[in-house]
Amino acid sequence: MADTFVVSNTSFLLYNQRLDNIEHTGRGFKVHGKSMRGCIHRLQQSFYPDFDIRYVRPKKRKRDAGVSGRDRGRRVDEEITALVNGTSGDNTDLHNYTKKWITATRHWNWTPVAAQLKIYDEDTQIATAIDCVCKDEEGKLIFVEVKTGFEDYVDNSTHFMHTPLGNVRNTPQNQHFLQLLIMCIIMEKYYWTNEYSAFVVRIDEKGVRREALPSWAHDLKDAIYSILVEHTKQKKRHDRVNNGDIKKGL
Repeated sequence: MADTFVVSNTSFLLYNQRLDNIEHTGRGFKVHGKSMRGCIHRLQQSFYPDFDIRYVRPKKRKRDAGVSGRDRGRRVDEEITALVNGTSGDNTDLHNYTKKWITATRHWNWTPVAAQLKIYDEDTQIATAIDCVCKDEEGKLIFVEVKTGFEDYVDNSTHFMHTPLGNVRNTPQNQHFLQLLIMCIIMEKYYWTNEYSAFVVRIDEKGVRREALPSWAHDLKDAIYSILVEHTKQKKRHDRVNNGDIKKGL
């Protein structure tokens, strides 16, 4: 009698070997022992290389007891990961933003099933991690990118992104959507082909908001991915020239 396997919406977490081939080094990722660049770095190179956060971030901002926004975001990420993956100990000292996340996911009836899920794509040489994977009431998967702060400048912009995003304002908000989109593309390609939803969840002093991918992200998905693949090919050729593997001009 043939073995049977009941597929659930979280079974890919156990049976997809690609999840075991990648590790976080602290400064990036390694896949089968070879380095891959992170999602944000590659997106900035291809679509907003001239972006400077100093031009959109207010000079006078409210600080979190002297803690930088990056440190606060790292702490919240670590706390959410520990809670979701079941490795947290005493939860009495959680950051206020983490507590807001817990309240919001319960209100939305989301059940977190994985955090910091590491994924990668050979064609774009991108490796990244999804902040959280949840299930809704019907068991449908939800891919979540968690962002903290940005309340004073999330929609600030000085210009637009590069082709094919020439009509998309170069705001932190749209950069976050682009980051989430690439994760969804990689998930669809290698990990999950069934129906899902995707949100950027933004946590700040005002509360917690979930923002679904906008229409431009869906409309330009194929073009965005093609640009990343082409830039990867160009970089590989450039590296081969510099290494002397092929002659210049050929």
